[in-house]
Amino acid sequence: NTIGRDQVLWQFVYGKGIGNYFNDGGPDLAPDAQLRATAVPILGWLLFYNRWWNDSWSSSVGWSEADIDNRDGQIDAAIDNSSYGLVNLLHYPADNIMVGAELQHGELNLNDGADGTDTRVQVSFKFSF
Repeated sequence: NTIGRDQVLWQFVYGKGIGNYFNDGGPDLAPDAQLRATAVPILGWLLFYNRWWNDSWSSSVGWSEADIDNRDGQIDAAIDNSSYGLVNLLHYPADNIMVGAELQHGELNLNDGADGTDTRVQVSFKFSF
């Protein structure tokens, strides 16, 4: 927690054979140059800030990344690196209602050097009962 209800959220993780614990993190095992199964190293991190403007409005802004150390025997289309960021504005007009909009941006790089980006807007409504 920082000021009032505000929060800083962060995470850093590194390991071999843990890709299935990531959202779209890649494989746990992959072939090396001699086509032997080897554990794939992956590094991931995220940093987000949740801001409460008042009791009815909040925002989040953040970025996350996963970097996969691909093995020599993996295909060209294997994910090498992915990153994702967002910023949103949420409104709570009543205790059990939330409505908001979010701008999202993602980037993807493949083993063969191909890459792509995508930006989108998401609108949400939540009713808790």
